[in-house]
Amino acid sequence: MRISRSVVLGTVLLLVTLKSVGQEQEPAKRLAFGFSLGANHTLLTANGPYDPSGAVTARTTNGWGFCMGTLSEWQMSHKTSLIARAEMSFNPTKIDLLNAGNVVGSYNVYRNLLDFSLHATYGWTAGERKIYVLAGPMYRIPNNRTTGDEQVRAITRPDAAIDVGIGREKKLFNFRTALELRYTQGLRDLFNADQAGDLFFRTVSLNLCIKG
Repeated sequence: MRISRSVVLGTVLLLVTLKSVGQEQEPAKRLAFGFSLGANHTLLTANGPYDPSGAVTARTTNGWGFCMGTLSEWQMSHKTSLIARAEMSFNPTKIDLLNAGNVVGSYNVYRNLLDFSLHATYGWTAGERKIYVLAGPMYRIPNNRTTGDEQVRAITRPDAAIDVGIGREKKLFNFRTALELRYTQGLRDLFNADQAGDLFFRTVSLNLCIKG
């Protein structure tokens, strides 16, 4: 009987402690909405061979673009949250297929993208500032279905990706501003099954987020 009473007493004390910690960590405002603006650099990678003879090679064009979007954040505690995002990005990415130095095929790659992502965050707070890490899945849909040029085709296959990053947040008046550095790794080969070679899309982005 003494053991049973000890177990019951210990269980009650543990539940009370967990409840107290949860109440202390409960944020004042659970749901926030905002928008983001930023710059992104594309990292397009292509691997051959692109024909049976191996004579065709690839030349990729990467560069800086920009992105913007909306977000909603659900604060589960002062340290953890979930952020849902809908963003649009514009990129200068292109791949040319070459044979003996001559272009035999060109593809615009994700010049205009719609990105949908869900990020889990974990942070450390110090006064008015917060440092956090984030990770989560992303689904990318190309918005440029046609190029208007018969010589240049567009990659229209959607991509699934993984997002990881780090951010620094600070309160500013009645808003929270955050600067985020994110790396996105595409997981799908963007060429169709009937095309030789592999094509993967990656980006590094720096975003300013404002939430209220």
